[in-house]
Amino acid sequence: LSAEFKELYLGFSDTTGIELEQKLNFSKGEVSGKFKSIMKDFPERLLKTSGRNIWSRILADILTDSSFLMSYPDRSKGFLFAGIKTGQFSHFFFVFDPKKAEEVVLEIPEPKPDLYWRDQVCSFHQADDYLKNPPVKNTPIPHEDKDEIRITHYKIESEISITEELSAKVEVDFESLLDGIRVIDFHLDPDLKIERITNEQGDSLYFIKEKDQYRVPVVLPQPTKSGDIRTLTFKYSGKIILQDWIGDLYVRSTYWYPEYGYLKRATYDMTFKCPKGYQLLSIGKKIKEWVEGDLLCTQWVEEFPVFLASFTYGDFETYQKNLEGLPEVCVYNLEQSHRLTWTKYKKSKESVAADVINSLSFFQTVYGKCPFSRMVATEIPAFYGQGLPGLLFLSWGTFASDEKLEKTKFEEASFRAHEVSHQWWGHIVGWETYHDQWLSEGFAEYSGAWFAQMSTKDNEEFFKELEKWQKDIEGKGSKWEEGSKVGPIWLGTRLNSSKSLDYANLIYEKGAYVVHMLRNMMMDFDTKSDDRFTKMMADFVETYRGKSATTEDFKAIVEKHVGENMDWFFDQWVYGVEIPTYSFSYTTEKTPEGKYEVTCEIIQENVSKNFKMWVPILLDFGDGQYAVLRLWIDKPQNKFKLPKAPVMPKEVTLNPFYSVLCEVKNQ
Repeated sequence: LSAEFKELYLGFSDTTGIELEQKLNFSKGEVSGKFKSIMKDFPERLLKTSGRNIWSRILADILTDSSFLMSYPDRSKGFLFAGIKTGQFSHFFFVFDPKKAEEVVLEIPEPKPDLYWRDQVCSFHQADDYLKNPPVKNTPIPHEDKDEIRITHYKIESEISITEELSAKVEVDFESLLDGIRVIDFHLDPDLKIERITNEQGDSLYFIKEKDQYRVPVVLPQPTKSGDIRTLTFKYSGKIILQDWIGDLYVRSTYWYPEYGYLKRATYDMTFKCPKGYQLLSIGKKIKEWVEGDLLCTQWVEEFPVFLASFTYGDFETYQKNLEGLPEVCVYNLEQSHRLTWTKYKKSKESVAADVINSLSFFQTVYGKCPFSRMVATEIPAFYGQGLPGLLFLSWGTFASDEKLEKTKFEEASFRAHEVSHQWWGHIVGWETYHDQWLSEGFAEYSGAWFAQMSTKDNEEFFKELEKWQKDIEGKGSKWEEGSKVGPIWLGTRLNSSKSLDYANLIYEKGAYVVHMLRNMMMDFDTKSDDRFTKMMADFVETYRGKSATTEDFKAIVEKHVGENMDWFFDQWVYGVEIPTYSFSYTTEKTPEGKYEVTCEIIQENVSKNFKMWVPILLDFGDGQYAVLRLWIDKPQNKFKLPKAPVMPKEVTLNPFYSVLCEVKNQ
């Protein structure tokens, strides 16, 4: 990037000041006029667009103890932020932060203020990391763990007022991983006002929390020592609960309690107090319930380390069903609200419970045992779903029957099972970084469709779903979507930008299609057995139970069960963007011995010349007789003579069952 700038705002703890003084003359003086407004504008713009406070980041370096500087010189005092305004690009931010795994970031803030915070143009490691770990083709360098603490346990005491204001006292137990740290960054919703943060001795600690700031830097009185077990106590309050026009409630923020790092696991002991007349539901096991005046009080404990906790409360009606060998299933729905809105009501409790129970049974069979003893499915007054540990938030629409909301049995089963499958893809097996999030959402999306295919026995709807995914991946959906050409699955959340909204298309749908292709590559088409595939997926779950996996970790499991190096597959489908087109033609000849021989010609287009893939081909002989073979297509022009058959095929189809993400043109 080369551009002339009109304004430059620098914040740093590295040697930038010394370098500037070697070439420029500085003197003390008043900052006034436009320069003063620039000084105010950039920190405010940064807070508004990213929730970051650069001064608190610089403070962390200033206060760092010498023990950290000696042990980690490459992470010390190297921070640089540059806010730049040019004629061509308006404002953009350049950041170098050696405490981050990906140290180098370039962002454009507010390209469309009504839709986005910022566009992340690029994010990558510093040059030395690539020299130490030279990548093989598209394979990423090993993940760097730069956490400074590890949270082990939360004890949360919270009270919700009649006006939906949350007040909380949270004790955070953590282990120090490094020596010499004085400032620890937590995440907390900007609308929550902190009253006090204290240490084990009850001393109030200094912290920074400005308007729009998601990160809360807490200053420790003494530097950390590796291995020390510490506790911080947060007291705060604010409005993070929303109420719709009917009066139904839900928690709008995941940052309702202080979190550290990216999806770190911990155990929880949570006590909630909410107005009587409501039922409160949380992750974990309900230990006890009691009443204090006008408040309903409940205590919940989660002993399996998870990275996310939440709750909801409302005027629910309940339906419960138990099945031996499965978690207890309980459905909570807002039936009274459906009556008030004159929504046509169906047996939603029963149908939701059936899908939850059946999908739990199916996933336990193919993925392994679920660690949560209870599965609660609750209706929320919103149009999305979320699969928390042992707690499913399911949209209002899946509980209602309305002409505008009516969905097929396949869609409903797939949606509900998607959230159930997050018990495995997200909570049993986590994902390491944003690059690996497809291991959760893509796997859940495919799990939902796979369950729906099995439960409804509707292959046609399953294939329609695959067709829809392909259309979205190819960028043939809405005008805001460009599909796979935006970038590879591995880019994760960065696939959404002011140019297009393709995160869901690629992380959910292309991620799911990758799983579908692996399943089809491993399937025994003669017996229709998925045994190899299910053993692989169960092995992945067991190997990373209670851990976070990377894309490379999953690739290693795939290679173990396929029995060959799978770089080519992941380079093409996870780290790459290409989608092949196959022009297909065939001829059939009768041989002298009275058999029939099919000759196929396949031209591979729109991909690099070394692109390769196993592609199934189906020979339909009529009367329910057929054969499925696999062809190895690895060059632009391919010709195959298929094994001779005693019967002439009535039809030959390339890529039946949508086994490969591709376009087939029949010549």
